[in-house]
Amino acid sequence: MSWVIWAVAGGICVLAELFTLDFTLLMLGVSCGIVAGISIFVSNIFVDVLFFALISIILIFLVRPFLKKKINTQSNSSVGSADMYIGYTTSALSHIDTHSGNIEVDGEVWGARTTQGLIPKDEPVRIVDFQGITAIVEPVKDV
Repeated sequence: MSWVIWAVAGGICVLAELFTLDFTLLMLGVSCGIVAGISIFVSNIFVDVLFFALISIILIFLVRPFLKKKINTQSNSSVGSADMYIGYTTSALSHIDTHSGNIEVDGEVWGARTTQGLIPKDEPVRIVDFQGITAIVEPVKDV
């Protein structure tokens, strides 16, 4: 009957993966599914846990990096990463200084700051880096 628990845990992990898109929970869900199949024939919880640990380690350290590289190569971006917005140009929604400010990125308001003094509201800015969840911006220079 432990196979049902492994199958349910695997399903939960796979569904939760839809919110993270990091492939870790997917690898754990696949591991749970494999162990669910094994536990039909082996009724020892210690064997199940051992197989789960081994399969999870193999999938997370061998398969997951391959999948992430394959997906990122096809989309030219980092899955789940704001780094894809480096170079993005937008306007300052408020005055931006070395401590705070706001910009709009794809319809969302993001916190921003600059390393170069004060950027007035409505001034065009370019994202050059991130510190945590704060965009580091610079004024767009006229060419």
